[in-house]
Amino acid sequence: MTEQVGGVSSLQKNKYSVFSVFCMIYCTASAGAFGVEEIVSGCGPGMTICILIGMALVWAYPVVLGTAELASIMPGEGGYYYWAKHTLGEFWGYVMGINGAVSFYVCSSTYVVMSVNYLATIIEMTQMEATIIKLVIILIFTILNLKGLKDVSIVSMIFAVCVVVLFAVVSIVGFSNWSYSPFEPFMPEELDVISGISMGIGLGIWMYCGFGAVTLMAGEISNPQVISKAMKLAVPAAALTYLLPTAAGLVSVGQWDMWSPGETGGIGFPTVLSLGFGDAGKVIFVVVAMVAALSSFNTNMAGGSRSFFVLADDRLFPKKWITNVTKKSGVPYVGVLSIAVVTLLMMQIEFKALVLIQVIPILVSQVLVSVIIVKARKVIPMDLRKDCYTVSGGKVGLFLIIVLPAFVAVLAYYMNGMDYFLYGQIFLLLVGVTYPIAKIGLGGYSERNPELFPKNPDTKLAYGDLYRIAKYMAVIGVVSVVGYFYFGFMEGDWGPAYYAEMYGSGLLSSFDAMRMALMSGGIACIVIAVVLCVVARKKDKKIAMPTKITVSVGKHQDEG
Repeated sequence: MTEQVGGVSSLQKNKYSVFSVFCMIYCTASAGAFGVEEIVSGCGPGMTICILIGMALVWAYPVVLGTAELASIMPGEGGYYYWAKHTLGEFWGYVMGINGAVSFYVCSSTYVVMSVNYLATIIEMTQMEATIIKLVIILIFTILNLKGLKDVSIVSMIFAVCVVVLFAVVSIVGFSNWSYSPFEPFMPEELDVISGISMGIGLGIWMYCGFGAVTLMAGEISNPQVISKAMKLAVPAAALTYLLPTAAGLVSVGQWDMWSPGETGGIGFPTVLSLGFGDAGKVIFVVVAMVAALSSFNTNMAGGSRSFFVLADDRLFPKKWITNVTKKSGVPYVGVLSIAVVTLLMMQIEFKALVLIQVIPILVSQVLVSVIIVKARKVIPMDLRKDCYTVSGGKVGLFLIIVLPAFVAVLAYYMNGMDYFLYGQIFLLLVGVTYPIAKIGLGGYSERNPELFPKNPDTKLAYGDLYRIAKYMAVIGVVSVVGYFYFGFMEGDWGPAYYAEMYGSGLLSSFDAMRMALMSGGIACIVIAVVLCVVARKKDKKIAMPTKITVSVGKHQDEG
């Protein structure tokens, strides 16, 4: 393989149709109702239906509208990171970039695990054989991604059509054999409403995430306005793909408590197809199920491979090798290979655990997107957005795309359980700590353009960074302290026994130890924030990071 050093400016641009971009979005965000089985067996039939409809309305739809607006007015390689750096500056861009990168790298493993789980329903295999199959899958799609984004989009179109046809057939067969109510029981007897929502909301967010993945590759799309058009089509397509087959399955085969995503003896969508096609129906479903899961892996690898690539190009991640692109196809090959390696390392982790780990950085990113939309509305007047998509509806429209997704994200963050909440807080703390290391060690934006992005000689950071880091630490601290009281109230009755049984030993096995970690860590973060503000008054200045988003709105920005 011949490669060249290039970075963002050397990426190849191609023109794409709305349909091809839609298929890439659909494959990343949905690619069928796979994984819904976890919600059905955990939350019950009625609550599952409510979660699928509710999450589409209060999460997916608002998120996509806001993302479509940002993708239209600020198209650029890196997507979420690109928007953050041009509106909120270097520090918040770094926070957004790392969160996005982690979510993509973890997410890739879920699709490989899911595809092999489905295959196991028709073919008995040892753990070694399953591992070999996973290795082959990773190898095939690594090669495909190295060939270029055009090839990725072509495969996505083929896969998307196969998936839609499959679930249309599942829906027809299921509703033709209506025998049960899709709402009975609404939820398991042993489950209360709060626990049911908390169990389903994380999986629900995972089901409706990934719509903005294609924005990470916007710098390679010469007609970027197709992104916002395709995104608005993706939500109803994903919602119907989840809702109709799930309802059809519940009314035709019932046995909701035995539903599982690809486990021998489990009930699910293959069972529905068997009503119309016998055992052949199960085989057909499994084949397309693998195709669907792998289509998501394919597009996720494409988007995720650009995450650290754009950070490195801005000198916020080690630059050596990672900004290289293949000479023929212009692909950041180190990013592609690194996702392959991480997938290999994480593919033995339990499917549900992978989902919940991935959800945390997604939630943090969404809160930042809400802030970015507010800032973009202030600095980009409407008269400059003539050829761009902007969410209408005045204050109601703004509430829909800003407040509602942020509220759901914060709610879901707390409802994932204290173990995952603690993991999330530690992860966010590490992100904040690594920024000064990256900035001082690599130079950041100052390395590329010291006049436009001057470095404070006293702190070695950007001017105003101490205030930004202090604000970040204060938020982490307050969220942790609130978590101490929240989990004591919500999980106090059953938490100690549950975590002791779940983990056996260590910090996560002790309910009280985790709560004290939240309180002590939260107070420490608040104290650090105060100290940083005191130091900042003497050594730093509150100045805004320069932006260029008011120039050439709706077109690729000059990276300069």
